[in-house]
Amino acid sequence: MRTTNIKSLLASLVAMLVTLPVWSADGDVFTANTVEDLTMTFKVISESEKTCQVGTGTETCIPQEYSGAVTIPSTANGYTVKAIADIAFNMCSLTSVTIPSGVEYIGNCAFRLVQFSSIAIPESVKIIEDGAFYEAYGLTSITFSEGLISIGVHAFVRCELTSIIIPKSVTNIGDGAFENCPALSISVAEGNTVYDSRNDCNAIIETATNRLIKGCKNTIIPDGVKIIGGKAFSEWYCPNPLLSIVIPESVECIEDGAFTGCEDLASVTLNEGLKSIGSQAFCNCSSLTSINIPSSVNEIKDVFPGCIGLTSITVERGNAVYDSRNNCNAIIETASNTLVQGCKGSTIPDGVKTIGAGAFSGIPLGTLTLPSSVETIGEGAFACTDLTSVNIPEGVTSIEVNAFAHCLNLTSVIIPSTVNDIPNTIFPECPGLTSITVESGNPVYDSRDNCNAIIETASNTLIQGCKESVIPEGVTSIGGGAFYGCESLTSVTIPSSVTSIGEGAFSRCSNLSSVTVENPTPVEIISSETFSNCANATLYVPAGSKAAYERAECWKDFKEIVEFVNPNVVNVGSSGLATFSSPNALDFSGVSGIKAYIAS
Repeated sequence: MRTTNIKSLLASLVAMLVTLPVWSADGDVFTANTVEDLTMTFKVISESEKTCQVGTGTETCIPQEYSGAVTIPSTANGYTVKAIADIAFNMCSLTSVTIPSGVEYIGNCAFRLVQFSSIAIPESVKIIEDGAFYEAYGLTSITFSEGLISIGVHAFVRCELTSIIIPKSVTNIGDGAFENCPALSISVAEGNTVYDSRNDCNAIIETATNRLIKGCKNTIIPDGVKIIGGKAFSEWYCPNPLLSIVIPESVECIEDGAFTGCEDLASVTLNEGLKSIGSQAFCNCSSLTSINIPSSVNEIKDVFPGCIGLTSITVERGNAVYDSRNNCNAIIETASNTLVQGCKGSTIPDGVKTIGAGAFSGIPLGTLTLPSSVETIGEGAFACTDLTSVNIPEGVTSIEVNAFAHCLNLTSVIIPSTVNDIPNTIFPECPGLTSITVESGNPVYDSRDNCNAIIETASNTLIQGCKESVIPEGVTSIGGGAFYGCESLTSVTIPSSVTSIGEGAFSRCSNLSSVTVENPTPVEIISSETFSNCANATLYVPAGSKAAYERAECWKDFKEIVEFVNPNVVNVGSSGLATFSSPNALDFSGVSGIKAYIAS
């Protein structure tokens, strides 16, 4: 009788345990099905409040290959859905998505690269995070509801939106939120205390600062605006381009990149009152042919890089800071004689001492003559130009980093004897460069033995090479970035005198297939990126040193390591007889009591 009671009690206890609820903890992950019978992943936000988010924040919540409509449920397994997590639907091929009322937050890149054409944001949503709809190319229509407070940085970059209305509840719009959406018609709802689109200007203006943060192809900048914000009109590869713009007299500042990539922008009117034009403000505005800088402008950086159609630059008379003397078609900082911006129609006048940073970047030049007055060539001054040759005059003392970067047509350069300051990378990614000569008499640099390279004489460091460089014996170090981006380099021999190779020295040399190192002791490599193509290259090392190189960091990563016998050494046997011809060396280690006879 007693045994029967115990069994009955145990059965009752098991039944009670089965019916008890299973408690979850904050952060627990579970799945539930949508009305489309699609399994979706959720994560508990708060167990006490019974709330959850769609997705984990580290992976998509549905299979990326899924194609179709998705309805996000308002509840899942008894939890109220409050958020859409970061990358929840990233790169998913959705045709539509329905967001339920109750969702308050849409996370970073939640709908990045989705393909649906429209979406309605319910009133409950308060925050749309950075990049939430980044490059959602098919998105042409979005409806924001009152209650939305914040739209994050780059939230709708490169969407094909045709119109947006910013609700009066919005108090924060991140930089570039609607960048590269030029077909927009823009309106800010009446009553918004932070932003406005006064005078039906088709733009978003920050009311307190009078800063225009987003414009479009139909924008008319209203009088009263003081600042054109960074990337406010930025476009890249857009089907509905901005063709012309008038900057009113009230505007004092055009910020960095404001009109970057407006390739069809052919007419820009800058009015008196403008004081500052930021870096790359009109970068790659390739249809722009002429520009007039008002006398009121007192700060200009590298404003027009990549403006390949620009042939006329004029600074108005009376400008106290800049000039375009002698009709040079350039902007010169008067006090320092620094040419800060040129174009393909520029003539550099005598008296200019410095070619400023990025002054001719991306400009078609072919050839260019630098006057003898030039002392400094600034960072990136001629980067990405079509220069075929450059004559650097005597008197130049300094050439700054990347001064001639990515000049694909550049074949030869002569460094004058006066140059005493050169960084490691002045000719990166110049695959056509075959001849580098340092003039004799230079006290700091040389190109000994016609090596087609720049060597820092005191330290014996090769700081710049090219595809025809021959690294001479005596060089002890190859500087960082010395051959960076030299895609035409297929093989290189590193002499036995070299003991160290700097960071990125042979990085992005994509066709480098053969590296010969004559030092039997593995040469020190500063970084794993020094030979970025080593997985496709063969390393040749002296006989007997293969094992050491196979153990050495970076060297061991080469596709293959092969030993060689130095062809320039002739071993003299015990007979003491050997036939050789110059420039071979003689190895007498195997004999004693030698007499050498040299026949002429």
